[in-house]
Amino acid sequence: MRWKRVRRGVGKTPDEWKLEVKLPILEELKKQEKRGEIEIGYLDEMGWDSKPCIP
Repeated sequence: MRWKRVRRGVGKTPDEWKLEVKLPILEELKKQEKRGEIEIGYLDEMGWDSKPCIP
């Protein structure tokens, strides 16, 4: 049995069509946050990670 370190790499760049769809949605959410209608919490600020930390 061997133990190997898990290697995390940098994510790929998103497809162009995904950016065209998601950026306007994100801008609208940011406007709503400025008006005080919603509160946005980014996952990297919240200490949550979808990949567990394996020592």
